[in-house]
Amino acid sequence: MSALTTFASRIGNLFTPRETQADRNAWLEHTTRAALGAAQQHETSQLRHAAKRSFETADTPAYTDSWATTAGDMNETLARQLPTMRGRSRNIARNNEWAGAYLIQLHDNVLGHQGIKLQMRAKLPNGEPDTQANTLIERAFTRWGKRGNCEVSRKKTWRELEGTALSSLPRDGELVWRPRPGTGLLGWQLQLMPATVIDVTVNRTWGGNRVRMGIEYDADGQVIAYWLKASKTTDGTTDGITSVGLHLRIVADQLHHHYVEEEIDQLRGTPWLSVGARRLWLLHDFEDAAAVASSNAAKRQGFS
Repeated sequence: MSALTTFASRIGNLFTPRETQADRNAWLEHTTRAALGAAQQHETSQLRHAAKRSFETADTPAYTDSWATTAGDMNETLARQLPTMRGRSRNIARNNEWAGAYLIQLHDNVLGHQGIKLQMRAKLPNGEPDTQANTLIERAFTRWGKRGNCEVSRKKTWRELEGTALSSLPRDGELVWRPRPGTGLLGWQLQLMPATVIDVTVNRTWGGNRVRMGIEYDADGQVIAYWLKASKTTDGTTDGITSVGLHLRIVADQLHHHYVEEEIDQLRGTPWLSVGARRLWLLHDFEDAAAVASSNAAKRQGFS
């Protein structure tokens, strides 16, 4: 009897009404929400993982406490630290063999044995090379580059002048020179000047212009003049040079100031050697200490 009852109940289930449309809609909504929730969670997890990979530099765990998280204005930093950076870069260039080797390679790879030469490519009206004019100008340039002709002190050749100019960029971060027309055998010479001649401490206004770190600018940011330390300039006063207290104001077209601009609106150059100067100094100091310790240990004698 129980078997017949079980069979009858199973047969009866075949004719039981199926779920209503409302039940099915509720099931579909629940399933859809569950699927969307899983997808969103997966996407959020991926985004978090990607953010962790992309912005590790922004993490600030305890071991990065000494790593600065902000950077001040480039020019404000240079106004405070440029003299120190120059002093240390010069020291490294004079006393560190690695920095010395870099300067030698810089000269060899940029200038080479003969330096930069002039090669004329003047042409005749018919388009053919003007060989005669090219030869005359190149010979005149070679003559001008001899000692006593190209530079006002008459101490350097053109090749030596190039080397000194190139070395000033790693040491000082800047190259300053002044054209001297009307001087020398051929009527035009150069005058190299140390980068420190432009006084980094001068910050003022002059004639409606602003003077920042010894360089005078107009409202558009164009260089108008340079403010030089009077004790570092040549004697005498010429057109375009004005004495202002302990400084000489020289108009921009009478002085050339070159540096590598690494950031927008950067006003002064940074010494190339300053990037690795601290590590080079620490390494040199460590090597000296290790050498002294080894020497002392080798000189010790034991007695029994």
